[in-house]
Amino acid sequence: MDKLDTKLYKHIDLLIERYPSLMVVKNDIINAYGVLEECYKNGNKLLIAGNGGSSADAEHIVGELMKGFKMSRHLNKEYQKKLMSVNKELGEVLANNLQGTLPAIALDGHHALTTAYMNDCEPLLCFAQQVNGFGNKGDVFLGISTSGNSKNVIYASVVAKAKGMKVIGLTGEKNSKLKEISDICINVPSQETYMIQELHLPVYHCLCVILMNRQTFLNTYIDNLTMDEAIDNICKYIDENKKAYVVAINVDVVMKIENDEYLKKVVNNANMILADGKPLIWISKYYKKPIKEKISGSDLVPKLCEIASKKDYRVFILGGMDGVANQAKEKLEEKYNGINIVGTYAPRINFEKDEKELEKINKLIKKASPDLLIVCLGCPKQEKWIYENIDKYDAKVSICAGATVDFLAGNVKRAPKWMSNHGLEWFYRFLQEPKRLFKRYFIDDVKIIKLIKKYK
Repeated sequence: MDKLDTKLYKHIDLLIERYPSLMVVKNDIINAYGVLEECYKNGNKLLIAGNGGSSADAEHIVGELMKGFKMSRHLNKEYQKKLMSVNKELGEVLANNLQGTLPAIALDGHHALTTAYMNDCEPLLCFAQQVNGFGNKGDVFLGISTSGNSKNVIYASVVAKAKGMKVIGLTGEKNSKLKEISDICINVPSQETYMIQELHLPVYHCLCVILMNRQTFLNTYIDNLTMDEAIDNICKYIDENKKAYVVAINVDVVMKIENDEYLKKVVNNANMILADGKPLIWISKYYKKPIKEKISGSDLVPKLCEIASKKDYRVFILGGMDGVANQAKEKLEEKYNGINIVGTYAPRINFEKDEKELEKINKLIKKASPDLLIVCLGCPKQEKWIYENIDKYDAKVSICAGATVDFLAGNVKRAPKWMSNHGLEWFYRFLQEPKRLFKRYFIDDVKIIKLIKKYK
């Protein structure tokens, strides 16, 4: 399935590496992800049911999806403002503490309803009654049964199918009624109840991880994050000593990806893919998959530098014309007291074709051992260089930051805030460098209209 290539496939591969016996259900897990992604993309929800230990699994899954799991899930700023408009004091508490969710309901937890229904009607239909009440076309029902023949789960599956819902079964390796009814059934390779349950947990954890925030968008993916969420996750990578790289895509990058399979692979493999540009926000709303916030490298990097000055993160700046990175260093040191910029370097033109220059750069970075590596080489050079060299240098988080080094140095002015907020930053940049940017903005990037139709 194309939806699960590159970056997302890594989670599946890690699962199989840790639990080799699950190789036989690899395709089923991938297909289950596709069904769940489609469900959430369309604003639907997940209903889950099981008995005994599987009931605990149902609750466990809800706990992972209904709040932050591996990544923070702040509310979008528009919703935060609405909360505070209702009541400033209470709304502020809510805005700062509520988390975004992937809607999920475990059907074992409604004791008043289930006991009343068991007493008055048919006990085996408790789950079915709730699917009948909660379920809508486009929702997904996840039935968990180690035997695959739990009658209450089977009844609920039948109701789900009748209501136009997709059914995912999570069971053992024996043939079962649940497998017959399910659209997709993950039959983990065991027949012993406790062993089946031991394999169920890593399967649904894997699904929760890949559902987290990444969504398909045009010809690539987007991690649908706010600026605060992006910063939180970058700090988490650093604090957990995890190597990662972050890319920010705009219309120009999307157009380059369309004609460059290698760049597509590089972008999709990034630990974080951010939306840099109002046009992408507009497209996401047209698709009815709204991206929370525009996060450009030139906005992200100064915020990270401010945090670096407080948390004593080590920073290295790579890119720009000769001397520009050092100017940026001086400006940052003036602005953020205590910031620890451990190195700067401006590579020569066509450095990526020079093995000696590449080796020199990697050694410089390795010696400096930065927590944050700000890479300002322009697309696609910066993305490809990071992808090919990240294991050769010693930096925790590498950020693709384009022209940010020029902004930091003060050599290029950023668009006024009102232009940026209205999606006109590109036009401001064009006015500064019309000869260089005319082809990009008025010939190459207008082709995005065809892509919007192609990937709708």
